[in-house]
Amino acid sequence: MDDCPNDWITGGFGAALAARRVGVRIPDDLSVVGFDDVDQAAWAAPPLTTVRQQFAQMGATAAGLALSLAAGQEPTQDRYELDTTLVVRGSTGRPPAGPPAVDPTLI
Repeated sequence: MDDCPNDWITGGFGAALAARRVGVRIPDDLSVVGFDDVDQAAWAAPPLTTVRQQFAQMGATAAGLALSLAAGQEPTQDRYELDTTLVVRGSTGRPPAGPPAVDPTLI
């Protein structure tokens, strides 16, 4: 595992494990969303809803910026917003009606 936040670190898998340990049902009692859409996300139980980044777009943007800097050009912006896609799977559901089924301080 690397040092970057992804489905493993952002709580996708860890949150699901912790929830199961205290009897919280996913997605009935708690929706869980990860980040990066690692391959294992589709095979989790339940499959993990996640945010997918466009790595090719990220690489192309970074390369273009690096080439511009190497050519002595100043960046034209200090922030780049890239496309993401929400991949909805089985770890998210509709919020239950009424008060929470589980005391959130237990999680």
